[in-house]
Amino acid sequence: MLCRNLNFTIRNQESWALLGRNGAGKTTLLHCILGIIKPTEGSIAIDSVPLQNYTRRELAKRVGILFQDETNSLPATVLESVLLGRHPYPKPFFRDCPEDLRSVEDLLRELSLETIKNRKIGSLSGGEVQRVAIAMLLAQEPNIFLLDEPNNNLDVGYQINLLEALKHKINKKKGSILMATHDINFAARFCEHFILLLNKDEILIGNKQEILSPQNLSKAYDCQISSISAEGKTFFYPT
Repeated sequence: MLCRNLNFTIRNQESWALLGRNGAGKTTLLHCILGIIKPTEGSIAIDSVPLQNYTRRELAKRVGILFQDETNSLPATVLESVLLGRHPYPKPFFRDCPEDLRSVEDLLRELSLETIKNRKIGSLSGGEVQRVAIAMLLAQEPNIFLLDEPNNNLDVGYQINLLEALKHKINKKKGSILMATHDINFAARFCEHFILLLNKDEILIGNKQEILSPQNLSKAYDCQISSISAEGKTFFYPT
C-alpha cells in the first residue's frame, strides 16, 4: 500500500498539486481517480456518483489525464492525434465531425501547433510531443484535468503559456486540476491547494500557505529545502 487515510474533495474551479518524492504514489493516485487502478480500500466519487458506476465513455467526459511520455508512440499526425481527444463524443461513421475539426483547428492555433499539424508524432521534439498531449486533453473537454508532470520537456515560456491556457479552460468550464509534479515552484504558481505525500501513514492536505514550508518540504523530500521571498512570491530550493 502506497498511502492510507487519504481523504480530500476537489471542487469546481480549484487547482490542486500533488507533491512527493519518487515512488510516493503520485501517478498511482491519478490512475486510481481515472479508474485504471482500483484502490485496495475506500472509494472515489465524481459528482457524488461512485467511480465504478460510470461507463468508460461517460467517465471520459468528466475526467481526462495527461500521461507521462505516452503520446510519442502514436502512429499519426498532430491533427489526427488531437482529434483522438474527441473520442468520448458521438460522431458520424467514416468521417470526422465538422464541429470537432473546427474546435481542434482552433486549439492548434491557440497552442502554436498549426504549422506542424500534418507532421507525424514520431518526427517531433519532446517539447512538441508534450504540447500535442496537452492539446489532446483540452480537446477532450473533461471537468477534471489530471496532469502527470505537465511541464516535462517544455521550456519556461511554454510551461507558463500552456498552464495558463489550462487555467483559462477550467475557469470557463468550471472544471478543476490535479497536477502531480516534482517542480515545487511551478506548482506554487498555478495551484492553491496541495497534497504532500510524506509516507503512507503521513499525508498533509491544505492550502498553499499551510503546506508549502521549508520544514514540510524538507521532510517530504528527505533533504534540506529553504525558501526565499521576492516581489511578493516565495521560492523554494535545496540547500
